[in-house]
Amino acid sequence: MEEYCIELKEAGVKKRGFQLYPVNLKIPRGYIICIKGLNGAGKTTFLRMLLGREKSAFGERKILGKNMPEDRVAILQQVGVVSEENSFFSELSPIENEEQYSSFYKNWDREVYQQRLKEFGVNPNSKIGALSKGNKVRFQLAFALSHSPKIILLDEPTAGLDPVFRTEFYQLLRQLVEENLTIIFSTHLSEEIGEVADYLLEIKEGKIELKENI
Repeated sequence: MEEYCIELKEAGVKKRGFQLYPVNLKIPRGYIICIKGLNGAGKTTFLRMLLGREKSAFGERKILGKNMPEDRVAILQQVGVVSEENSFFSELSPIENEEQYSSFYKNWDREVYQQRLKEFGVNPNSKIGALSKGNKVRFQLAFALSHSPKIILLDEPTAGLDPVFRTEFYQLLRQLVEENLTIIFSTHLSEEIGEVADYLLEIKEGKIELKENI
């Protein structure tokens, strides 16, 4: 029997000048799902809907068996996020940001965090604002992986980065899936998607469709 990490029932977003039409879909656990669409198609809005950040969202949204937004706090304990919409302090280092935020996560593991920073080549004492764009993504991913998440959501993580970084990053995502995580990432790039995604979630003109990447 297939296990699902996200179940949507007549879920969507409607706000002035934009909408995601109601959709019914189930996202299986343990795969890489790529949210594909042009700039402005609604990829970020879809992720915000999953995270309970989109006030104009409607419909039933069940994540890891819990209801959003009613169980939002419990859900976010199990979801890691990499996004330009982050709350990290750019004037602080990765270690200093850990001091600010780790207490919000009951399963925070400092040893894992330090190990991931080292593995990803991120200086734990450099100011976030001084990191390269690629290292800012790596820092956020290290943080996201350090509180035992079951789902990782990434919003355009490779936008504006060179092809070498993207290739290495997609290889890393595949390794994470082998650690029994579900990876959901958005992109407007289509070149490498076929090599990494197990499923495609395409957003076009407000309509959402999930299909296997075969």
